Amino acid sequence: MILKLIVVAWAVFGSSPILYSQGFPNKPIELVVSSSPGGGVDLVFRLIADDLAKNLKTQVNVANQTAGAGAIAAEKVAAARKDGYTLLGSLLGQVATMTVANPKAPANLLRDFQPLAILQGYAAVIILGRADAEIKTLKDLVAQAQKKPGDLIVAVGPAGTSLTLEVELLKPAQRRRLPIC
Repeated sequence: MILKLIVVAWAVFGSSPILYSQGFPNKPIELVVSSSPGGGVDLVFRLIADDLAKNLKTQVNVANQTAGAGAIAAEKVAAARKDGYTLLGSLLGQVATMTVANPKAPANLLRDFQPLAILQGYAAVIILGRADAEIKTLKDLVAQAQKKPGDLIVAVGPAGTSLTLEVELLKPAQRRRLPIC
């Protein structure tokens, strides 16, 4: 996975005549991460930053910008010089949600960013409950929600991400009594 990131970064940045003539990279790179320090997303991007630093032989600084469900981080990178020294590390869902919700916002996935790497399989979605609970399957969860609307409490990660959307998508199944596999 890290090798793929290096190859893609080299293909994007290494082939630019302007950057190549300047000996890219010739200064530290900033990786703006839209998640809190110490969490899983932050950890993944810190590991990537370490590998990039070793392979590119330059300092890669991680800067966490957690406000606004990723909007602040995305806006910072979108407004930065287009020289490859400021990168965004984010959950795809955060930037995609911002783009769909407000296409004219200061940061737009399609207009302002070039994907360097998509870490497939990283952000798995999981629903957990207590091991001793009566609810053992997603079908049981929906059935319980249909029996007692409003009784279940759900906690999800950053607001505005695909995690929030996935929980919202369960609500129609609860109301309309749709079958869940």
